[in-house]
Amino acid sequence: MVAAAAAVAAVPVATMTMTMRKRPHSNWTTQFADALERLEACRVQNHLGGGRIREYDPGSKISAAQAAGNIFDEIPHEGASCSDPLEPVAHVNRIPGGTEIHICPPFYSLSAPHQSRTIIHEGLHLMGIRHEAFLLPDGTAAPDGRQMNEAISASCYSQ
Repeated sequence: MVAAAAAVAAVPVATMTMTMRKRPHSNWTTQFADALERLEACRVQNHLGGGRIREYDPGSKISAAQAAGNIFDEIPHEGASCSDPLEPVAHVNRIPGGTEIHICPPFYSLSAPHQSRTIIHEGLHLMGIRHEAFLLPDGTAAPDGRQMNEAISASCYSQ
C-alpha cells in the first residue's frame, strides 16, 4: 500500500492533468438538445451593415463535439479557462480550429434558455467565428460577445 502511494505521488502533475482532461459532463444534455432543436428552425443572423446579412448554423459543430465527448466541465488545460474574466460561463479550446466546449460553474446558475443560448454561442466559436465578427450599431467590433449574444437571441429566441 505504501509503495502504491509513493508511485502515485511520483506522477508529475502535468501527467495527472492530461489524464483528468477527458471527463465529459452530462448535466447539460437538456440544454444541448434545446440548442440543437432551436438551430433546426433558425440560423444565427449577423447584420453586417449596408443591408448585408450573413447566416450561421453551428448545429453540426455542436453535434460533432457532443458525439466525440468533447464537452467538459472546467478542468485544467492549456488556453482560456473559467478563471479568465472574459470567459466566465463557457469557452472553446481555441478559435479557430476548436473542437471542445468547456462548461464553467456559473453556467449551471443560468436560466435554461440562457444555457441553451450559451451553447449556441460556443458553437459559433467552434465554427471559427470570433466576437468581433458581430458589429455594434456604429459599425465597430464588439469584442465582448454582447452583439453575438444579441444576434443569437434575435435569431433563435424571439420566435
